[in-house]
Amino acid sequence: MPKNINKITLVADVGGTNTRIALARNGSIDSTSIKRYANREFDSLHAVIKQYCETLSVDQITASCVAIAGPVENGTGRLTNLNWAMDQTGLKQVTGAETVAIINDLQAQAYALQDLPDSAFEKVLSSPAPHQEPLRHSTKLVIGVGTGCNAALALTDASGVRVPASETGHIGLPVRSQDDLDLALYLQKQHGFASVEHVLAGSGLETVYRYFAKTAGQAHNLSAQQIMAVMAKGSDPVARKTVQITVRLLAQLCADLALIHLPYGGIYLVGGVARALAPYLQRYEFATAFYAMGRFTQTMERFEIALVHDDYAALTGCANALHGLRG
Repeated sequence: MPKNINKITLVADVGGTNTRIALARNGSIDSTSIKRYANREFDSLHAVIKQYCETLSVDQITASCVAIAGPVENGTGRLTNLNWAMDQTGLKQVTGAETVAIINDLQAQAYALQDLPDSAFEKVLSSPAPHQEPLRHSTKLVIGVGTGCNAALALTDASGVRVPASETGHIGLPVRSQDDLDLALYLQKQHGFASVEHVLAGSGLETVYRYFAKTAGQAHNLSAQQIMAVMAKGSDPVARKTVQITVRLLAQLCADLALIHLPYGGIYLVGGVARALAPYLQRYEFATAFYAMGRFTQTMERFEIALVHDDYAALTGCANALHGLRG
């Protein structure tokens, strides 16, 4: 790989299951440099980045940004679903970069929106409201549903894009029916608290499946991948009920966050679980659940929702975040 190119930056998207790393040259991702690593094969993020740099013979990295699937505080990020951490000092040591940043992975997704091609988006809900020109600096909301669950806002003003950190996945689960309440009480017994992530993350699918299997007097215990596989075959009523309530609760989360943040620039769903649920959103009335906000139904019709298919969007977001830091 060519060396001594000005402004080479290293960017990484660290999830609970996989880590994606790439080089950005003058702010643009070099697609030939993208590598994906299974976290289970390493004992630390430091080891993943070290192997990446050694494999590609990378040197003279001027800046680096790592997006972590977990909270980031005082320059240290800790994964929620994996016992890994990274701080700015450690990132400087392993990359040799002078400028470093550690951000939440949903922040990275939100920073990426401005540069993704139209082909990266699949419309989930279009606004049925009379057409209105979006405000120049409309807020955008990204909701991530994968190994974990979170959300982030892209706030745009004359100075550029800002993305505050969030841990939305750990807020309380929406409860609007007896089924929701029964599930919430079950989760509360299991975890001490019923959160959004307990249902909508990949492990949440497995938990909900076990709950409905137990309710049906069965002892089935499937992985998230197996649940979606039998769902595609249409052979498992427990999987069908699991996906049905998951779709409805995702719609309710989107609706609650929409009213909190008023994202007239759109709501964007990202993550492997979101993509796996996509074929079932219409069947299980995602739109009906999203619009069911009483006298605010017309307000809900102002918000459009799209699914993001770019699995490497967070890498672009990391590069954009660094660009903002370096001016």
